[in-house]
Amino acid sequence: MPQTREGQVNWVGDKNLTFYEEEFEKHFLQSLMDDYDKKAAAWVSTENARGYLLNVDKSLGHEEQTADFLLQPESKPKVLKKVEQELITKRAEAVLDKDTGCKHMFTHSLLDDLKLLYKCFKRDENTLGPIIQRMNPYIEQRG
Repeated sequence: MPQTREGQVNWVGDKNLTFYEEEFEKHFLQSLMDDYDKKAAAWVSTENARGYLLNVDKSLGHEEQTADFLLQPESKPKVLKKVEQELITKRAEAVLDKDTGCKHMFTHSLLDDLKLLYKCFKRDENTLGPIIQRMNPYIEQRG
């Protein structure tokens, strides 16, 4: 039963999100994945590594704000995980191996780009290993 306090309605009782999850969230997440799959494919083929990472950072920030404003709190981690999978997990190797990717960033001491790379990729700890693999030869060469 709702209670009103200072113009806000606060729900009292059990929260059952079964209908929300089945009829909205499931379809929303699939649509979101499809949309970001297309965007990521386009970005990987047209952007340099920095441009791709800027798009990722902007998209994740947008989805966080959207989830906070429009969705149930339980949906936010699901949304972010799906977006991270499409933009980071699936595309990590392609972004790292670009001519302007990880090796280029290390070689030219592009610290802002490396910071952005880490900011995005730390969301999926499994993508940090490939960065370290690409960093090792650079470290060994520099001594």
